[in-house]
Amino acid sequence: MPKVHTVLGDLTEYLDYKESYLRAGSFKVYRLFAFKMREFLSVHNLSHLETKKVTPAQCEQYKRFILKKHSDPTTRNKEIGQMKCFFYQFTKPGWERYRVSPAANVELVPKQDSEMHEPYSTEQVAEIFGAILAKRDYWLLLYIYFIHYTFARPGREVRFLKVGDLKPRALLIRPENSKTRRTKTPTIPKPLEELIGYLSVKNYPLDWYIFGTDGEPGPIACGQNMYYYRHKEILKALNLVGRYTLYGWKHTGNIRAIQLGVADRELQLQNGFKEHRTLEIYLRRLSAYYSTEIYDKFV
Repeated sequence: MPKVHTVLGDLTEYLDYKESYLRAGSFKVYRLFAFKMREFLSVHNLSHLETKKVTPAQCEQYKRFILKKHSDPTTRNKEIGQMKCFFYQFTKPGWERYRVSPAANVELVPKQDSEMHEPYSTEQVAEIFGAILAKRDYWLLLYIYFIHYTFARPGREVRFLKVGDLKPRALLIRPENSKTRRTKTPTIPKPLEELIGYLSVKNYPLDWYIFGTDGEPGPIACGQNMYYYRHKEILKALNLVGRYTLYGWKHTGNIRAIQLGVADRELQLQNGFKEHRTLEIYLRRLSAYYSTEIYDKFV
């Protein structure tokens, strides 16, 4: 008697496959998807549903299940996209349950721009740097400099940097830490290079994390909230209220580079954008913060 392949059984196999090559942080997304899919199957009495008998209508039903759970369009689309990827997997050689996925025509919800992390004004930059220097928290300043000058993201891209990732005039952001899963090699501008030299970062072992658990380079990376907290304390002391975060320094750096006349191609490479179109979209979102054309001429 041929084996009956249920959605629940195939879901387990799908998770095992994903876990075999994804890092823990990435795999977590699939575990959460599986949790919601199992909940959906249970609520609708579909626990014994065979994968090959899943219908487009049931996929639409799962979409409505997600829409009730989440209101944010980006989150909704990520969840719906997970479902579409799951069923598409079973159209591939060695996985076949269908020729065409039953979720193929399930549409995503209309997109909208997410609220952006606020960039810092020139005055705010001076105020924040002044407060950090007054506290002599040079490692927080270095953390910010990496974001501000190399356009690295403040999570894994900065937190997991190692001393050996500091190359002559360039920074190596490894694919396992990069959001895009590609190697990035942004240029290290002079102010960042000088602070790295002042703190003697390159004198530490090459395999040590630049931001270790003790507030300086060490064999173990700092916790994910360590510098977020120290940065937040500075903002709180200065009464800076709004969507001001460490990520905002990436936007601030881009704006400053634009104002100084850095070419688009250099901006694209420094950001690690594969396509110029991605840079265009990003700059469009930033334009309100750096464009002086309307301000100066519309009088």
